[in-house]
Amino acid sequence: TPEALTPREREVLALLAEGLSNKAIADRLAISEHTAKFHVNAVLAKLGELQKRLGLTLIHVTHAPDEARELATRTLRLRGGRIEPQR
Repeated sequence: TPEALTPREREVLALLAEGLSNKAIADRLAISEHTAKFHVNAVLAKLGELQKRLGLTLIHVTHAPDEARELATRTLRLRGGRIEPQR
């Protein structure tokens, strides 16, 4: 089973999802840039490759939702899936 994230690592993950750099994360959490980099590396190591890709997808959806929805629609059509209309 994947190793659980610490509370600090969950904070760092949330800031990564906002697209913040290590320096910006350090500033936001009032820690050194070196410590922020340590936490970022720990998060990425724990999440593994699949989760990193999912995290990047979440960032994309957050910052370009229309483009992400179109890409999802095309992908599901190619695989024979369906997208339910938004309500």
